[in-house]
Amino acid sequence: MFCIGIYSSLKKTGELNLYSSLQEEKLNIKPGSNGTNSVKLGKCHLILAQKKIKNKQMKSLFNYIKEVIYAFVSLAKGLLLTLRYFITIKKVNITEEYPNNRTTTISVKERFYGEVVLPHNENNEHKCTACTLCQMACPNNSIQIISKQIETEDGKKKRVLDKWVYHLDSCTFCYQCIDACPQDAIEMKNSFELSVYDRTKLIYQLNRPGSKLKEKPTVKEQQS
Repeated sequence: MFCIGIYSSLKKTGELNLYSSLQEEKLNIKPGSNGTNSVKLGKCHLILAQKKIKNKQMKSLFNYIKEVIYAFVSLAKGLLLTLRYFITIKKVNITEEYPNNRTTTISVKERFYGEVVLPHNENNEHKCTACTLCQMACPNNSIQIISKQIETEDGKKKRVLDKWVYHLDSCTFCYQCIDACPQDAIEMKNSFELSVYDRTKLIYQLNRPGSKLKEKPTVKEQQS
């Protein structure tokens, strides 16, 4: 029964021709014979299965050795880079001597995102209209815009900014609030010394006391 099962499986998988040729060349088995030939066919199957297992083992060993060599090559590249910087450290000093140089030679890239700021001009004016688009764009509610209604000189009611609250402790510096602002009222500053021991100190009010909205120039002012 074991040999019949092997024969049927070989017939289904299309490997019968391979075993038949092996029988004719090495074992001199005539096709169509019974008894001893079926046993020899089972032996052929076991031999080829062992060869396949050996080939897989050799392939796995080869891949393992290849990965080990690749790891050592990568390690050597990293060590060579470290050695190059070690030798040329006097010419190329890439380490910031912080905090000794915090007021002298420290350099922070302009593209570094440290915190959101609301710029004011010399007249204590800002560009925020309290439209809350930045608050809606923030993915984790780091911004809270509090507005109030005032009455203008001509008797009309107008919404203006009362408090621009910024939660630095939950900000992800994703820049979405900057992109959403239609007035370009806020920007990202490259500050980095923001560590505190109390989380409540990371909640800022960005609009200064007594600040107001910067009025847009009229057509006459623009023409003049």
